[in-house]
Amino acid sequence: MRLKLLVRLGAIIVAAFVMFPAIGSNIPHVSACEAVHPKTGDLNADGHTNSLDALSVLFYQAGMMEPPNETWLGGADVNCDSSVNSIDASIILQVDAGLATIRP
Repeated sequence: MRLKLLVRLGAIIVAAFVMFPAIGSNIPHVSACEAVHPKTGDLNADGHTNSLDALSVLFYQAGMMEPPNETWLGGADVNCDSSVNSIDASIILQVDAGLATIRP
């Protein structure tokens, strides 16, 4: 019974983060599909799409980092939903693990 309650509570929390990822953010979101080509997820421009890029997305979403520019925001929106959030970080980690690709 407790486990079911915890699972439901976890699902509610995840849904809140997905539905309201940019509460309090005053920076406009730029869609990567429109602004950045080719899109790689390499946000720190070190030539690799890896966990450091995903970490910068999570820092941005948590309000611990300002985006360097609007191009960074466009590149960080790897799923093209006009929002930079943990889903983008997850996709970047999947690319790093070889489980997914980001379409150009």
